[in-house]
Parts: sequence; C-alpha cells; structure tokens
Amino acid sequence: IVRSVDEILKTEFGIEDGLASTITWGEMMARKPELKLPKFCTATTPFVQVLDPATGTGTFIVEVITQIHAHMLAKWRTQGKVTKAQWQPLWVEYVKHHLLPRLYAFELMMAPYAIAHMKIGLKLAETGYTFPEDGPRVNVFLTNALEPAHAINPGLEFEAPMLAHEAAAANRVKEQLAATVVVGNPPYSGESMNRIAWIEQDIRDNYQMMDGQKLVERGKKNWLLDDYVKFLRKSHLQTLGAGLGCIGLVINNAFLDNPTFRGLRNSLL
Repeated sequence: IVRSVDEILKTEFGIEDGLASTITWGEMMARKPELKLPKFCTATTPFVQVLDPATGTGTFIVEVITQIHAHMLAKWRTQGKVTKAQWQPLWVEYVKHHLLPRLYAFELMMAPYAIAHMKIGLKLAETGYTFPEDGPRVNVFLTNALEPAHAINPGLEFEAPMLAHEAAAANRVKEQLAATVVVGNPPYSGESMNRIAWIEQDIRDNYQMMDGQKLVERGKKNWLLDDYVKFLRKSHLQTLGAGLGCIGLVINNAFLDNPTFRGLRNSLL
C-alpha cells in the first residue's frame, strides 16, 4: 500500500520524489493554479503530509520511513554520495527538517501507542538517524482520531500534565493538519463501540444518500456504522480538507459491491 501511494504521488500528482518530496503548497500551487491553499496552511507548508488515523503499533509509519529512506539513498547515490560518511549527515538533516514534521499518527490504546514510538525510534536508528537534541518529536498522539478537538479538562492539567500536553497537541493536529496522504489499517467492527455522534451523522448525511434521497435498507442493522467506514469517512474528510489527496487503507471489501454501500461508492466517486 505504501509503495502504491508513493507511485501514485509520482504518476498522478507529478511529484517526482513521491512520499519523500519536500515540495511546498506554494510550489504546487505555482504548478497547478487551480489549487487552493487549505486553512491553517501557508505557502511554505509541506504538501505531502502523511496521517495514519489508527496507527496501532506504527507499522504503516515505519513502512513510510523505509520507503523514503530507500528513495533518498538512491537519489544521493546518483549525486556521488555513496558512503555512509557522505549520506548520513544529509539523512539526519532530512529526517529532522523534512521527514518527522510531515508524519502524523493517532492511536487510542496506550500499549500500542508506546510500542509505535519504540518501533519508529528503532527504525530511525536503523537508518542512521542520530536523534539530535534539537530534533522534533515523533508525531504519534494518544487520542481517538474520531473525536473532534475539545477543551482540556483543567483537572487533567493538574493531575497528569503530560497527558494534558499530549491532548492539546493532538487537538492542534486535528484542527490544523491538511494531510494529502492517509494510510493505515483501521479497526473493523459491525457492532462499533466507538459511538462518536458527529461522524455517525456525517455518514448518514453523505454515505447514506443518493441524488439527495436517503437510502432505506431492509433490516435493523446499519452496516455503514462499522468502524472501518467511520475511519474511511475520516480519511475522506481529511483529504477534502486539503482539496485533494490519496487514501490507502486496509478495509473490508464489502464496500465494493454491497448494495448498502452504494451511497458510499457514489460519494467517493
């Protein structure tokens, strides 16, 4: 999936370096004047920003790093930088300024969240990154991706300031990130326990409609409220916020031909 997204960025978006690209919104808008600058973005904001909304133990983010590292090494080799002594300083600077600031992920459960940080750290160390003291944090946040940004409980700031800081950082990302790439393996559950009112209503308004008419199905079960559909809709909205984008998710194949999902297919088209 990650390799496919990288290829699509190169072939369909005309971005030569794919996921590794440092192209900005200003540069993309100069190429394609029909693009509009998303809210909270400036001309210097990176265009290729990646989000995994249900990252688990960070598998997709690790694969994104793997793909980008291989691309950059190949690029530097063509410039004659073939030894580690030649390319490692370039990689450290690239990760610090152009990689970690473009990767974002959300995870609800504490254990996989912690493992994701560890796996990403190990992967970066494996590639030769040396973790400079002034380097940025890994943007994996302990939060429910489907919950909108909300005020922080003052009690939490007093009792657990680190968690309050994490929640505030997650809020900023939810409000301001214009991700053009969404990848991941979201949860599937027809009996969803993640009952977030806004996303369920949004699905009814967009995926349960055809030509302005509400779709009414037999039976009491609304399979459109499966967790994976909620995360697909979240990803859809994320790219709509940017005005365009590429989604690569592992999801149930029922959406391809199930009659209940015809509104979803119509909306994506």
